[in-house]
Amino acid sequence: MWHQIFVGIEHGVVAVGINDFDEGWEILVSDYARPIAAKRLIANIYRGSDMANGIIRSQIAENSQHYRCAQCRGAVYLAGGQGRRQCLHFRHNTKSPENKQKAEGCFFCNPNREQCRLYNRIFRAEGEWHMQNKERVANILALDPRIEPDSVATERYIFSTEHTLNIRRQPDIYCRDRDGNHWVFELTRWWLHPETAVERQKFYRKLGYNLVWLFSPECREENRSTFHLLLYGANYHDEMTLESITCEGAQFNAFELSESALEKSDSEGELYLDVIYPSFVVDDNLGTLMTSYHNRLMSMHDLILDPCQRLPYGVETACQLQQAKAYLAEVRNELLQAEFNRRYKSEVKDLTLIRRSLGEIRKIRRVGIDESSMVQIRERLSECRARLPEIGGMRAIRIEKLIIGADCKAQLSIERYLKERTAREEQISTLCYEGHGFINQFSGQPLHPDGEVSRQAEQLSKQLEEIGNLSFSRRITAASRACHRRYIELFIYQMNESVGKVKHRQYVKKNRPLLFSLQEYCQQFDERQLLVQLNKLHHIVDNHTIYLQYCELAAMIAHPMLPSGYLDDVLDMYDLLSEYEFNQQRTDFNLAVIRRYARQAVDDFAALHQWDKALDYRTLLPLAIQVAEEDESALATMLGCHANSLSRLPEIRDKYVEQASESVESFFVGIGQALSSLISKAERASNTKVLAAIVPLAEKLFTDCYLYTSSFSDQAVQSQKTDLMNAHYEPLFDKLYQLVEPQD
Repeated sequence: MWHQIFVGIEHGVVAVGINDFDEGWEILVSDYARPIAAKRLIANIYRGSDMANGIIRSQIAENSQHYRCAQCRGAVYLAGGQGRRQCLHFRHNTKSPENKQKAEGCFFCNPNREQCRLYNRIFRAEGEWHMQNKERVANILALDPRIEPDSVATERYIFSTEHTLNIRRQPDIYCRDRDGNHWVFELTRWWLHPETAVERQKFYRKLGYNLVWLFSPECREENRSTFHLLLYGANYHDEMTLESITCEGAQFNAFELSESALEKSDSEGELYLDVIYPSFVVDDNLGTLMTSYHNRLMSMHDLILDPCQRLPYGVETACQLQQAKAYLAEVRNELLQAEFNRRYKSEVKDLTLIRRSLGEIRKIRRVGIDESSMVQIRERLSECRARLPEIGGMRAIRIEKLIIGADCKAQLSIERYLKERTAREEQISTLCYEGHGFINQFSGQPLHPDGEVSRQAEQLSKQLEEIGNLSFSRRITAASRACHRRYIELFIYQMNESVGKVKHRQYVKKNRPLLFSLQEYCQQFDERQLLVQLNKLHHIVDNHTIYLQYCELAAMIAHPMLPSGYLDDVLDMYDLLSEYEFNQQRTDFNLAVIRRYARQAVDDFAALHQWDKALDYRTLLPLAIQVAEEDESALATMLGCHANSLSRLPEIRDKYVEQASESVESFFVGIGQALSSLISKAERASNTKVLAAIVPLAEKLFTDCYLYTSSFSDQAVQSQKTDLMNAHYEPLFDKLYQLVEPQD
């Protein structure tokens, strides 16, 4: 309910009405000269006693107009408090028709939406600061001994933006000093209508009152238009320059109600103001008038007054402005003279540059026109025309004629060049067409470097180079070289396929001259990779018989069974390959032979990795033991070569010795595994027939053990191996014989 606007105190704190309008509500009291904030009046009642509360209520009862709303002038009364549910607050008295009519238009009683919006915009922007400081300034003036205390009066705050209403209202604060000077103070914090400010100043000037506008500290930055309007006068606007400001008796002072001014006022017992005044400075480089603002704390009694002519001021600024304007005129005259001198020097410089540009155009025409010089001529002519406006008088007309003449001569030279270029472009187009045809037809195909097509491509590339189309000439050459590389790669592939086969001997011999010519081509055009391959082919062709023998012998490596004496033939081939400098072939052949015999060593001794009852070890086992002992005759037997060849085959020899040693050790372990298997089988045997079948296996196993120990050539080693065999396997043999012997 909007009419229940109240201010009270609950638990020692001033309570706020439900719409917060009471923050700006003022009450008129019959025996008090100035409006009092409802919030403050309630607080004073609470600081009093119940008797004070009762006195106020009785005053209202005796005279309903004793307390009135400052906004609508309607009567109000004190409600709540004294144990009631609502705290102490004021209400509009709407019992009489007159008071009811006043209250209906008061938004402290029945506010509408627009009034709420206006209140929030005005009160939060200015009203709160305005009401607090209005009362504070009025109290300072009332305590000033140089002010007639009964003359201090304040007016209620008007929540309105209407220009006509603001013009007619009373001043925020009025007082009269003991010298008879009338003072009016207007507090402002937010935007003020310019006409309002002008009309109020005129109004008070007619009355002979000294009008002082009091600004909030933040007004200078947040509300610059109003601040400058009241500082510089009624004719000021935001687009106005400082030099256009006229004095007309004004001194350009603004008064700020800063916190420091209020504190000094409280301490000194009289109103002090923060005087804001401008200082005018001329920028010698730009020729403009600039300003900076200063402030000075001054008592209101120190201000210079002439209310019928101007507003009060504390610091003179009009004279300083006039001096700054006079100096500004001198600075601008100097700048004009400097600009004239600059233009003269610039004109001389422009004439020099124009003559130089015309000379360059004549030089270009004598040397000859091309694409870049055409651009240079146009640039020089453009530069001349661009500088022409900077030259004045008849001189500009003469220079313009020279430029036109140079332009005509340059155009004739350019036209001749363009005709020649058109003919050259047609020739280029024809050659490019032929070049595209060559690329499309032969790209990726093999072409003989000395063939007819290659010669045509070379001729086409030279013609393109002569007419200046270097990029397409290089493209034709690159395509031709790619075809040549393709041809050489194919030739190398076919030759490599043929040189190792006897049936292609005549083919190799026939292509010998072609090989030499291709080598020369690769040397000429730095085809290094292809040249390396051709050089290898050249060496093979020169020693083709040896190479064929090598190929035949190398092909035998893939056979499952190598013939006896193969390694001796390999060693002979090593010597031939070294003699004829087939170093790469020798290395490859050597690696292939080593890998082949490494696999064969594994296969030769594979039967010894585990004991097999079906195998006869009488040949393989002694031979393996001899190889493990590095017996050369045994190795030669295994490899099928002469014993003296082993020294040249260290990798193969070592591999066979290593593999034989591993196989002999595996055979020893395999005997133990077989013996354990027979014992396990005998233990599980359920009849004599199974045991009888184990007997021959046990006998063969025993025989192979004897063969193992007796195959070592050294008697000491034989004795050592026999002891090792007995230590590991004698108990097992005894156990096996006990299991298979017939029982009495």
